[in-house]
Amino acid sequence: MKYAIILALLAIGLFVLLRRWRSPDAMTDVFRMPVDDAFALPQPDKTVVVGVVSEGEVRPGARLVLRAGGAARPVTVEGLEAHHRPLRVARAGDRVAVMVAGAGKADVSPGAVLESDE
Repeated sequence: MKYAIILALLAIGLFVLLRRWRSPDAMTDVFRMPVDDAFALPQPDKTVVVGVVSEGEVRPGARLVLRAGGAARPVTVEGLEAHHRPLRVARAGDRVAVMVAGAGKADVSPGAVLESDE
C-alpha cells in the first residue's frame, strides 16, 4: 500500500511537471483574460488590468487586443505582476495584473476582455 501511494504521487508530480514545462520562448497562439478591474497610471494610454488568465499564456512585449464595449483596441503588454512580484510569463489559471500600453482606464468597461488578435 505504501508503494502504491508513492507511485501515485510520483505520477501526479510528473504529470504536473510535464504540463507546466515549456521552452522559454514558447507562447501559445491563443490568449484570453476577462478583466476584473483596471487601474489608471500617470502616463497617458497606459493601464493596469487585472484578471485570471482563462486560456493560453502571455509575456511582456506581446501584442494583444482589449475588447470592451464593442470596441477593440490594440495594446502591448509592458509588464506582468502577481502577488506584488514581476512575472516573465502568465499562464492559464494565473491571477495577474497586466500593464498595457495603448489603452487608458476609460477604455476599460465592464465585460472587457484582453485577448490575442485572431
